[in-house]
Amino acid sequence: MRSAGAHPVDETRSASRDFGTDNWDGGLDKALSGLAEIWSAQVSALVADCNSLASQCARSGMLYQRTEAANTQNMDSLRSDFG
Repeated sequence: MRSAGAHPVDETRSASRDFGTDNWDGGLDKALSGLAEIWSAQVSALVADCNSLASQCARSGMLYQRTEAANTQNMDSLRSDFG
């Protein structure tokens, strides 16, 4: 999983440049730039967490399949023993 496409972070960075000292003298550019960096880090962390969860789910699914196959084999063995 990855983040793709146009992101609000890109627009926030653009707005930060637009509110720079040449266009605005209120310090909003620094605030928006900081916000964009925090936002970007949060999106990256969220994508990493989603990737980790996807891997864990895949491993759990494989373990479930192996366990069910072993259970089926054991039950078939017991059934043949009792005949």
